[in-house]
Amino acid sequence: MELSITEKKDNGLLSRTEVCGTLTFQNATPSNTDVAKNLATKFAADEKLVVIKKIKTKFGAKSADLCAYVYKDTSALKRIEPKVGKKAAEKAAKKAGQQPVATTV
Repeated sequence: MELSITEKKDNGLLSRTEVCGTLTFQNATPSNTDVAKNLATKFAADEKLVVIKKIKTKFGAKSADLCAYVYKDTSALKRIEPKVGKKAAEKAAKKAGQQPVATTV
């Protein structure tokens, strides 16, 4: 997997760096976690501070367009990014093989 950054914009108001680029790969499209790890190493940030907004593949090609945000701290990430709903959290926990956490509303 090779990642080339075509556009990088520092957004100081939202405490993040907005990144767009091109992703080339050999086999299947890389997962969001693989791309987040790659971006985290490029920007010397924690993987938890990287949010992948979209990976759009081109039909039949081994390349994709990518947009992501790299936040400077967790408080900015929690303040800006939408919260994960209860059903999505249960689904993710079930997929990971863990017992879903009961939340009270």
